[in-house]
Amino acid sequence: MDIILVPLLQVLYALLGLYTTVIFIAVILSWLIGFNVLNSSNRLVWLTGNALERLTEPFFALFRRIIPPFGGMDLSPLFALIAIQFVQQVILRILMRF
Repeated sequence: MDIILVPLLQVLYALLGLYTTVIFIAVILSWLIGFNVLNSSNRLVWLTGNALERLTEPFFALFRRIIPPFGGMDLSPLFALIAIQFVQQVILRILMRF
């Protein structure tokens, strides 16, 4: 059982870390577009933003159902990062037992 479970949990942990990076990039890109630092009519910016939105929006939607916008701010990325951190800590605790 350890032969399959440990590498699977390690891959899951790494993927969650990668997804955390994707969330940070999506948030920063949305700020840059929101403050008119980047122009969303630029093809590269639009493609990057579209790809990041497709990757993050389904996960953010889970939190948006529960947590309404607070003063016009979308807090779903923050709660998504907290949830990912929680799952990563659970994975680490499981891996420490093996």
